[in-house]
Amino acid sequence: MTPTDHATLIYLEAYLRTHRTGPTLRETATRFGLAGTMAVTDRMKRLEKAGLIRREPRKARAVRLTEAGLAVCTRYRMSVCLGHEQPGGTYYARPCLACGEVV
Repeated sequence: MTPTDHATLIYLEAYLRTHRTGPTLRETATRFGLAGTMAVTDRMKRLEKAGLIRREPRKARAVRLTEAGLAVCTRYRMSVCLGHEQPGGTYYARPCLACGEVV
């Protein structure tokens, strides 16, 4: 798994826990400072192929972490604070440095 895939997985886990539904591709692209959604689609495909997430075709926000995906998130014990952006709008896979909040 690449660092960006790992960061995406951590973001998905935190978003799902906070919102009880998955983020849109556009929301995820904006979160990572990407201009379009194709890179997010590629990341999601890699995570799904690795067995870390499950998606329903043709349904918006239909993403769920599998047991393996949850295990990865727990093992690394990294999370994001959705209330604080990192410098430059870039997301880093680590707890929020602004408040130390672990979600």
